[in-house]
Amino acid sequence: IFLALMFKSKKYKKDIIFNFLNKIYKNLKPNFLAVSGFNDFIADIYSRIGSVHKFNHYYILNPKCKPKVSSNLYTSKKKNKIDNLELSITKNIQKLPISKSYPKKTKKYFVNKYLTNPFYDYFILNFYENKKLAFFFICRKIKISEFKSNIYRIVDFYGEIKDKFYIYNNISKTLIKNKIEYVDFLCFGFKEDILINLGFFKKNKKQIIPNFFEPFIKKNDKTKICILRNNYQKNLIICKGDGDQERPNKIKIKI
Repeated sequence: IFLALMFKSKKYKKDIIFNFLNKIYKNLKPNFLAVSGFNDFIADIYSRIGSVHKFNHYYILNPKCKPKVSSNLYTSKKKNKIDNLELSITKNIQKLPISKSYPKKTKKYFVNKYLTNPFYDYFILNFYENKKLAFFFICRKIKISEFKSNIYRIVDFYGEIKDKFYIYNNISKTLIKNKIEYVDFLCFGFKEDILINLGFFKKNKKQIIPNFFEPFIKKNDKTKICILRNNYQKNLIICKGDGDQERPNKIKIKI
């Protein structure tokens, strides 16, 4: 369960949070309870009742595109390394790959949250090992009009990534073909270096990858997550799409 809590009164913030969480613990008894996307004031409160972490930010930059939205990103120097997975881009899910991570998700979950979403248009990057689906990323294209640039944002993931997997070249070709500046991925819980081995770079402090696009703000944002209850204990993977972080701030109504 992910929570989205908003308060108008600073005076009663703490009481509201504690009372609300206490009711959830007693009535719903969830295996997993977390909150994502909150400011430093709320982080101080959550740190007393749970564990607060920062999302890690990964990316792959288009090697043939002049950066406009991002700043100081790297391109791969592993020119001789060969991809060992096949890439297929679709807008539907036939079946889910095997996954040992938590929380567990279903085909219905992905369809309802992303593929039939009335506000955003999502697509799927499917990766196959010997014709068998190993994992996929749920993505959407974001257009930044003022820079005349487009980016891909990975918002969700499912499956298993092995240390030997490598996808950089196929992703780069896709970015080049579709004139996309970069693809990025905000996430928490992946084993150290697993996404680096896959072909991603991890963002450092000197690099800029914006997080807000409605309206667009060209600066970094330290998106946080607080884990309040975790009965799974291990193999926990949280993506930006979990909870309410993947939602529109501006809604265009067609008349």
